[in-house]
Amino acid sequence: MNKANLEHLKVSVDGNTISLPRWASAAVELGVYARYAAASKTNRLILCCVVPCRDVFTPLVGLGSVIAGGSLFQKGFSWEDFISLEPGTEIFWKENGENYNYSGVLEAHQEVSGQTLVPVTISKPVRKKGRWFFSESKFYDCIFSEEGLPSHYASNQFSIAEDFYNALGVTAVSKWLMTAGAEVRFISKATRFRRTLEGWSLTSNLDNNFSSLDQLLILKEEAEPSLAKARLTHHLGSFVNDCPVSIIDGPLAFQRIPDIESNSLVVVLERGELAQEHVDLLEQARDEHSPEFEQELAELAPRDIPASVEVTGYCLRMA
Repeated sequence: MNKANLEHLKVSVDGNTISLPRWASAAVELGVYARYAAASKTNRLILCCVVPCRDVFTPLVGLGSVIAGGSLFQKGFSWEDFISLEPGTEIFWKENGENYNYSGVLEAHQEVSGQTLVPVTISKPVRKKGRWFFSESKFYDCIFSEEGLPSHYASNQFSIAEDFYNALGVTAVSKWLMTAGAEVRFISKATRFRRTLEGWSLTSNLDNNFSSLDQLLILKEEAEPSLAKARLTHHLGSFVNDCPVSIIDGPLAFQRIPDIESNSLVVVLERGELAQEHVDLLEQARDEHSPEFEQELAELAPRDIPASVEVTGYCLRMA
């Protein structure tokens, strides 16, 4: 696990490059904290952040979770993962150095002359339909994912993100971007949320190549079958994918909390939005708080939260 160099983050304001404001740095650090906590198999973290304005604060928390996910990444989709998939599973791949993206359905693996082969019936592209037999060596000649790989055109977004995360010191960026799933889910009003993302540009290198938050998050809708590092779900929408961190953006999304039973949960509210139901949730979490787990996370907790950002957090044992 390698911790990212968050001090390298810069923002463009009126054409000038400046360090992140303290409230923005706090948002990123809280997202990092939530993602590290989600690595636990027995505990979960619940945070409530009350801020003057959540428009940009919320996506920056998500960016922190994405950065931490890259730091935690250890391996991509392996041969052992591949052969353990159930027959009938849809899989996505492309050959190294090639632009064609394939999708297909796995069949039961076979043992032929002491070698394991996995047959896959190709679904797309249609002109390539047929069956491929993957040996372990053939597997490593390809990039595999359980989500749709980006098209040749969309690969530019991944290249931008790869440069950004590389400059932060996240290793194995390419494998992480191409094979690991989403790190964070935003539950929010989609139109407003996306409009907010367009207004902020960040960089993490000395060349000042700024990119929008949308590009850096590699944000996709919940049900889109393509790779993403962040998913966006309408507050009335269905959850399709599992994510280590879920972020409740505002009071309308608060009703979805009972649907999020594991992993880290971050609630972001503006001061005028804090209501009794939110206080009740925090009081319930306080009663279930685990000091032992809090101590495990102590060195990762943000140290310098500005007065404008009010944070309450509890560590809970998962059932």
